[in-house]
Amino acid sequence: MPEDEREQRATLLDGKTNRRELLQALVAMGFVSASGGLVWGALEAAMPKGKARSWHKSVCRYCGTGCGVMLGLNSEGLVEVRGDQEAHNRGRLCIKGSLLPLLMKAPGRQLYPQIRENGALRRASWEEALELIGNKFNASLAAHGPTSVAYYGSGQLFAEESYTANKLFKGGLGSNNVDGNPRLCMASAAVGYTKTFGKDEPPGAYADIDSAHVFFIIGANPAECHQPLFERILDRKKLNPEVKLICVDPRRTMTADHSDLHLQPKPGSDLMLLWSMVRAMLDANLLDPAFVEEHVNITAANLPSSPREAGAPPEEQAQGSASAKQKVVFQEESLSSSQARLPVFAVLNEFLEDYSPDDVKARLGISAAAIREVAAIFASSPATMSLWTMGLNQRVDGVALNTTMNALHLLSGQINRPGATPLSLTGQANACGGVRDTGSLAHLLPHGRLIKNPDHRREMEKLWGVPEGRIAPTPGYDAMTLFEKMETGEVKCVLNFCTNPGQSLPRLEKYRAGLKKAFVVVVDTFENTRTTEYADVVLPAALYIEKEGVFGQSERRYQLVEKLLEPPGEAKSDLEILVAIADQLGQGDLIRARTPEAVWDEYRALSAHSKYNFRGMTRKRLQSERGIQW
Repeated sequence: MPEDEREQRATLLDGKTNRRELLQALVAMGFVSASGGLVWGALEAAMPKGKARSWHKSVCRYCGTGCGVMLGLNSEGLVEVRGDQEAHNRGRLCIKGSLLPLLMKAPGRQLYPQIRENGALRRASWEEALELIGNKFNASLAAHGPTSVAYYGSGQLFAEESYTANKLFKGGLGSNNVDGNPRLCMASAAVGYTKTFGKDEPPGAYADIDSAHVFFIIGANPAECHQPLFERILDRKKLNPEVKLICVDPRRTMTADHSDLHLQPKPGSDLMLLWSMVRAMLDANLLDPAFVEEHVNITAANLPSSPREAGAPPEEQAQGSASAKQKVVFQEESLSSSQARLPVFAVLNEFLEDYSPDDVKARLGISAAAIREVAAIFASSPATMSLWTMGLNQRVDGVALNTTMNALHLLSGQINRPGATPLSLTGQANACGGVRDTGSLAHLLPHGRLIKNPDHRREMEKLWGVPEGRIAPTPGYDAMTLFEKMETGEVKCVLNFCTNPGQSLPRLEKYRAGLKKAFVVVVDTFENTRTTEYADVVLPAALYIEKEGVFGQSERRYQLVEKLLEPPGEAKSDLEILVAIADQLGQGDLIRARTPEAVWDEYRALSAHSKYNFRGMTRKRLQSERGIQW
């Protein structure tokens, strides 16, 4: 290692300081755990601190809650963090946000480009690394066509970065092989919203917490995973003792400990429970016929046909699906008016024939009385808010669970008023705003458009200024198929940005085979990951406040992260790297927006041509406001 690099690492990444601060943080975490949690203010006070000389508004870069933070800086860098009192989290932070200063001091930063040569990575210049990437991708495009190249991204990238990658591949290279790790966590919620409301957007907001009378939490543990939101729920309960918290979870969690009712269904039986609740509502005349008649439509879809299937193992569901009778999906009438209207309650009676609480109680492991009680509380409340996350999403029946959660609200009329809403909690910081909204998945185009829709393709080609037919009509490879195609050799070159699939994919050995075979470019902030083990080129990326960009969180709120520090060594922002690669691939004329602000201006202007219209969300407003919802 050159002497100047040693000095830089010693200055930026003092390992002894990091270990000492980490130990202090672990002691504080132990105190919180021993005290039963939900004392995050004490945790924040115990975090390692320096003497901040300036404070800056920003956003936590971890989960999809999108908490506002105030970052304290001095000559050493980021030394202190506080919850932003003016943001939606009202000054509260969880353990992840409290540790942001340690993130910026984490050892093992990638400081310069590397190229694999004779089986080992060696240092290279940016020019050499970019030239190799351009040669490999261009050769593959010339010999094997657009489907031979791919981009695999992340819900951790800024919206400007994911949008630029999506535009480069779909509008420039003609490849729809654009996917990422949000496919693994939020696909079920996205499809559930789309099937129900016509667009992939949650109808609710965090502000609904302040008006809800019942909280129905299923497949989630926000007391430990979304603490600022859960504290807001507890605030609501303190102000109104009649507010009820219902937790559905096979485990006894911290959320369950704070709930008024805790249902513990047998694992895998959640869908049966939800339809049994609807059956109970129907029997007790608790559904909302007026709302349903005016606003709700039913369409046929292949869902499990009976409780025996709905709670059965995947292999049994597959065996029964061929002969399954048609079941239903509930949709907003305004988005389904062209379809034949079915008699909702007549269909429900037939559909729910086998779902009475008495019929399914043994399969669920929950008494019929408890099912009826929860159903009555949910439907009769002045305003019921349901919240869920990966416990429903990462399932073989995840789409059915999400559509059924939405159906519960439509059938009971628990929607379209303060506090009455379904709200899925996004996992990653920018999976919603930066991936789903930008259309950076293999089947999507920006702002709710679909690859398969020819009108959507033509519209995007005009907006992007590319020739008609440039966007391929066939969706690209989804995340898991992409790695399979890398192994078979059909996908030969991949850009991997801001994610570590060599560590995080399921069935790792199967999918690492694809990483071994393809030409893989890894853009990451840290060296020696399980993905850089297979990289042919590694490029050093800036981290968090070493660059600028926008995060979009669970409640359709966009927030700006401003650049406050310079990245170490030769690291560059992901946007700078994408622009440089675009030039190497001959797409410089297409990728004309080259700064975060320029890309944002292009992207928000594009939104005005869709239902996702946030054209008025200017950079100036984002700089001054605590996030803007659309």
